[in-house]
Amino acid sequence: MSEHPNTRGDSDSREKEEAPQQGLIEAQEGDWTMVVNETNKRPREPAHVAEARDASVGSVSSLHPGESTQDITHNTSKKTRRCTLHIEAVVNPSSTVNLGSLRQEIERFVRAVGQTNLMFTAGKLSISDAPQIISDACSTVSIVDIDQDLSSHTEDTTAIETSVQGKTVAFWNVSRIKVHAYTLSDDELEIEEIENADDEELTACETLSLPHRSLDGLWESLILPLSMKRNLLEYAYSALLFSDRCVSSHIISWNRVVLLHGQPGTGKTSLCRALAHKLAIRMGD
Repeated sequence: MSEHPNTRGDSDSREKEEAPQQGLIEAQEGDWTMVVNETNKRPREPAHVAEARDASVGSVSSLHPGESTQDITHNTSKKTRRCTLHIEAVVNPSSTVNLGSLRQEIERFVRAVGQTNLMFTAGKLSISDAPQIISDACSTVSIVDIDQDLSSHTEDTTAIETSVQGKTVAFWNVSRIKVHAYTLSDDELEIEEIENADDEELTACETLSLPHRSLDGLWESLILPLSMKRNLLEYAYSALLFSDRCVSSHIISWNRVVLLHGQPGTGKTSLCRALAHKLAIRMGD
């Protein structure tokens, strides 16, 4: 039997049109996307593996023994993590400047300093060359807590803080600048007393308005493991923030108690005072 030539041609053309759809199939297998062809099978690298290869020396083939592409990807992302830069500005009690405008001016000033030096250094900044609104309103402007931000990017939880001065972070490793502008209180300590069964007056508590001038710099002077200071500050800040925002404990459950234990003279009271002072600064914005 003979086939009609027109029918044969139509069949061939349909096969050619359908061939790309039948011969090229994309399938997902784990972290790899496999492009399957009837005559040629080749793996196509996912984006994160390609980036890890480009960041390594040469290519992925330069792996150390026992190292995987996931390790390279993890190390690469770890190096590129960025942190928040905290600025503490002590405002003069007599200043009448708007704090919102002052924070914006300080942020621009600090960012300009970082761009000039290509890094931020912990400690007090010279405000003699700062805009007049800053020099008139502020007594000091300081970069703080760089050590804690850097320690959060490493797995070394035993690092001990020796000095906050001289600690630096590269300009491009800072994601944002957070300015805390506040006024230090000079109010005297208030003592509340209660009477016992013998009508003797006993000191119940001592009240101090925060942030207070007597506690200024106490947090930075504490020599403790960096992870302890960072975790304690973040935990207490989160607990107070949840309470301030009326977050239900049925939605987020957390323990609102921080228990410090140790021998007398190890700094528990100083740590509590410094933590309260630091929280008053962070929560005062």
